[in-house]
Amino acid sequence: MAGQIEKRGEGVYRVRLFLGRDGKGKRRYLSRTVHGRKKDAERLLARLLRERDTGELVDAAGTTMDAFLDDWLEAVKLRVRARTAKDYAGIVERYIRPALGHEYVAHVNASKVLRLYTSLHERGLSVRTIRQVHEVMGNLLESAVEDRFLAGNPARSRAVRRAIPKAKRTERRTVRPDEVPAFLAACEADPFGALWSLLLFGGLRPEEALALRWSDLHADRVRVARMLVERGGLPLHYEEPKSETSRRTVPVPPPVVALLKAQRVRVAEMRLFAGAKWKDEDLIFPNLRGGPLRQGKVRRAWDAFRERAGLPDMRLYDLRHSTATLAIEAGVPLKAVSEMLGHASEALVLKTYGHVTPGMREHAAERLGALARTRRKRGA
Repeated sequence: MAGQIEKRGEGVYRVRLFLGRDGKGKRRYLSRTVHGRKKDAERLLARLLRERDTGELVDAAGTTMDAFLDDWLEAVKLRVRARTAKDYAGIVERYIRPALGHEYVAHVNASKVLRLYTSLHERGLSVRTIRQVHEVMGNLLESAVEDRFLAGNPARSRAVRRAIPKAKRTERRTVRPDEVPAFLAACEADPFGALWSLLLFGGLRPEEALALRWSDLHADRVRVARMLVERGGLPLHYEEPKSETSRRTVPVPPPVVALLKAQRVRVAEMRLFAGAKWKDEDLIFPNLRGGPLRQGKVRRAWDAFRERAGLPDMRLYDLRHSTATLAIEAGVPLKAVSEMLGHASEALVLKTYGHVTPGMREHAAERLGALARTRRKRGA
């Protein structure tokens, strides 16, 4: 028989195709698993038969995941940023290759993918890490489908998707409206005050602010055109923003403009002190020799500032969260908030930052109360 279809379970079929005999006379078969209807399996069998007869068929019987992963990682380097490719390689080498490297690509199915995720969970890995592994698995197995090693992507099957642990939403502490005056007062006395105020009132990501040059500052606006990248194993370097929406111009309120003017004087003093050791990169927030600041130093400075300002335990990135929360609470249109933060859509702003605060509830109650009073007057 040239090919056959076997039912392996509810909505699961195995397509088996005869490829002839090897040098020892042993019969060779190509097997593919199909998740779906029998018609899907029939269409796949017809396609495989046609490709076999025309010589287009890829025989994955002897291709291991080890070999496939090597090729995939090389191809990925041409499509993504260097740091993303390095992250993918790290996940592959730590989690995927040890578990599946010995398997043939054509034999990787949903059960084996689930077994991998279960083992990661039993090892105590975080939900975030397991979800990262799942993202990489989905991408690399999609390439296996495109290369005709697999008929479908097992990482995208319903069983696997249901088994992925959901990330728990963590409510982050933000700067409240009543804390803003004390925050600004503390910024005026802090060497990094201009940076903290720009992060809070401009909504910049820390890596965007640390890459700013004086040439990016125009009166009361800053232009976000690059970011400072610091990732393990890679040298400190600058990259363009990930998306076109991240490349933006952000208005700066007068108190922040005043702090930036003081920062310019401070940088000039640093330059004089460093003398010939100064490396001029035109940075608004340089280190003592003019080069870029490292994240570790900035985080330590932030923790010290936070304690002096009387703020609770907050990450530096929570200042960006505070920007969105304060703006939404103040009734700023979502489109304007989205553009300030460099997000692709208003929906993403709501999903990421749209949790309800007491101030937002009060604002909503006031708006509804005003609407009710207006209707009562019209009906009088």
